[in-house]
Amino acid sequence: MTAFRWIAGTPIAALVTAALFALMAAMISQPLAELPPPKPLPEIQITPELVDPNPKPPKPIRPVKTDPPPIDLPRTTRGEKPVVTHKTPDHTPGDVNPGGGTGAIAAPLIRIAPPYPERCRSRGAEGEVLVQFDVAADGSVINPRIIESADSCFNRTVLKAVAGWKYPPAARNGTAVPRYDIVERFSFQLAD
Repeated sequence: MTAFRWIAGTPIAALVTAALFALMAAMISQPLAELPPPKPLPEIQITPELVDPNPKPPKPIRPVKTDPPPIDLPRTTRGEKPVVTHKTPDHTPGDVNPGGGTGAIAAPLIRIAPPYPERCRSRGAEGEVLVQFDVAADGSVINPRIIESADSCFNRTVLKAVAGWKYPPAARNGTAVPRYDIVERFSFQLAD
């Protein structure tokens, strides 16, 4: 079979090459059409630059910020792990009084439901998303984060919706206080 290809293919390739050569030679040998006369060049006038007699003074240079002070870390011996201590927030919801009612966390004043993302809908994704967030002393939602998600395509729309929620301010002993680790569940189901 290979021998037949060589025997039949070589003359065919030679014919195609000769035909292309003849076509190119015919294209080259045609006389050139007359070109239109060139367009006149535009006239350019150079005018001197006008200098403002009352220039504005330059803006003052801002001072460069200095580096923050170094962090003093406790020294440890080789193989010993350092101990990190941090202050944990007080999570006692019984002492928090949101808006003068009971000690429970109040429902948000502004609650925007997340829309069903089109890219999730188009591929038929369904499921639940758990989001955890904190509420600042003024009632705005801060630090929203996804705890659990059936599909990552829901995450952005849930975080964006929760960030726009507004809670009534909570008070403890007459002082506005933040609330921590509030969890909300969102369910995304396609309608049949």
